Amino acid sequence: FLRVAGDEFVAVELGQALSRHCPQIGSWRIYDAKEASAVSSDIVIVLWPDYPRLRQSAAKKVMWLQNGGWASRIPMLQEQFDVLFCASRLLCERVPEMVYLPVACTNPTLYRPCPSHPRFEAEVCFLGNYYREGRSGEHAARYMLPVTEFRFAIWGSGWDAADPPMLRRFYRGRLPITLGPVVHSSCQVFLSYHDLRHRQDDMPSGRVFDALACEAFVLSDHMPSLEALFSRYVVFTTGGEDLREKVRYFLAHPEERVAKVQGARSFILTHHTNTHRAKQIAHHLGLTWGEDVSGDHRIERAPVDGPASARFPGVRAGVHGLGEDVSLVRGQG
Repeated sequence: FLRVAGDEFVAVELGQALSRHCPQIGSWRIYDAKEASAVSSDIVIVLWPDYPRLRQSAAKKVMWLQNGGWASRIPMLQEQFDVLFCASRLLCERVPEMVYLPVACTNPTLYRPCPSHPRFEAEVCFLGNYYREGRSGEHAARYMLPVTEFRFAIWGSGWDAADPPMLRRFYRGRLPITLGPVVHSSCQVFLSYHDLRHRQDDMPSGRVFDALACEAFVLSDHMPSLEALFSRYVVFTTGGEDLREKVRYFLAHPEERVAKVQGARSFILTHHTNTHRAKQIAHHLGLTWGEDVSGDHRIERAPVDGPASARFPGVRAGVHGLGEDVSLVRGQG
């Protein structure tokens, strides 16, 4: 569902962008992590650090670290990879050898404003998975319990065992990633609440980017790098009574919600898509970035049928042609 399918969408976006703009790349393919031993490419880009080691020694190995909680394993990752991109500016400042590369909107074609749907309507909604070590106890009480006095909906996995137990009453179930835009467009306030691992590493979630691409009103916990990117479009809260009062205020002032996100989608499309991230990756790897060559006869594009969430696990999609081969390994779980 969300996390795994999200990795797949990111891989497809990166692969397509690199193949369209980099003439050295003639083919690309997605591999599931369990297929790591079968990867045979000139460049391998890995999107999830907990995966089987690649056996191929000749490939340039690239990791894009996008999840919090891995700081202690960075020295090990540095040994395994030739290039280590990281979505946390804080961790990059601590480890200068890493290259700062923030997350982006998962897929701007998928994540866009759409009509509200009665099944998903809520005053406040949260979209994300429950982890006891990151979203429980006092932390969850501060950033989630205050909104339970409103029409609140929680979408994701694991919330049927949430602590505090009161949150279980607001759990609506799991969702495929393709319904994420409907959730964003059907709620009045989208609550962005990062788990402790992301907060400690200053590692923003890509769901904020996705919500803004849908022009959803976002109320988020404080995170320095997120505030640096989106202070114009996102309202931030310290939780507790501050959260409760801000939700109450913005529910009563829909015109201010609309005004806050005015231009947010355009900002995402201009600065924060995976095509922008692919360009940064290409430049750092010494690849030429040119005009879109998707119509060039050198490249025979394999069809990618239907939403990725309907095709995983073990899906393969690709572009085949001449030149270097790029593989992208996504997470599993």
